[in-house]
Amino acid sequence: MGDFSANFKRPSTGIHTVEGSIAGHRAATLTKQRLTAQKSYDERKAQIQHDSLRTRQSMSDKFDSNSGLTTAERVLREKTVGLVTAEEFKRVTRESEELAKRKKEGLFIW
Repeated sequence: MGDFSANFKRPSTGIHTVEGSIAGHRAATLTKQRLTAQKSYDERKAQIQHDSLRTRQSMSDKFDSNSGLTTAERVLREKTVGLVTAEEFKRVTRESEELAKRKKEGLFIW
């Protein structure tokens, strides 16, 4: 028979030991808590980075009054600076509306 304890090797169990049901369960619970906390931390970190990049603007972007305009409104404002005749205003309005329509349909590329 020989000496049983001389050749006995315990398998590597890592963090989850079976030295008692309490120790193994506690180690598993702590591992789950640690993974949950790490996941929460990573999500929060990504959200903060996203918010930081989104709110970073230059001074001209912050005070640009044309940023919320549609394409038609922007073209109309660019082409009707100063005094223009009624015919010219109507022509530019038609052109800007046609441009916006083509862009909406995907026929126009900037």
